[in-house]
Amino acid sequence: MKKFYKEVNLNSRIEMSGFLKNHFRYDTMGSNARVTSYANCLKIPSLGLEKDIESNLLQMIELPEAYEVTNLLIDEFQMAHEYKYQAGFNGRSDGYLVLYRGNYDHKLDRIVQYPGRGIDQGLQCNRFDITSLQRKTKIVQEFDKLCDSIVKNAVDLATNFTVCEEVVNIPTKVKTLKHK
Repeated sequence: MKKFYKEVNLNSRIEMSGFLKNHFRYDTMGSNARVTSYANCLKIPSLGLEKDIESNLLQMIELPEAYEVTNLLIDEFQMAHEYKYQAGFNGRSDGYLVLYRGNYDHKLDRIVQYPGRGIDQGLQCNRFDITSLQRKTKIVQEFDKLCDSIVKNAVDLATNFTVCEEVVNIPTKVKTLKHK
């Protein structure tokens, strides 16, 4: 199973710079916008899972309840960062988890996400003091831990549950024309 989190020496400017510069990035608004942010590919076939687990997950992908814990994990991450950093799925098949900038708008009492604002695009680490570099590294590491938690949850789900098809009859009220 693929792991995203990597240990980084937070006392080494070189190691932190390398980690941030070499981290996978994704276009947040399509490649034409040229806005990127830290991301990880969570496409099921790319996770290095056992074939039976992969097959079960591919069947579960259509079920809303399969995403309940994933959504909770993302919500916890966002709350921990006071919504200044948010995670969301992106890509044609929603196969990438991307780190976004965001905020909580107290006036409107809602969460705001800024996918058009890249994070650390064209990062020049020598411009940051060690404390700022450590903060940036920790945020990306926490994002990577979030990705690991999402994958672990998916594997647990596929290990302990299976998709079953049931026929459900739903009574429906319809209007028809009736001759007077």
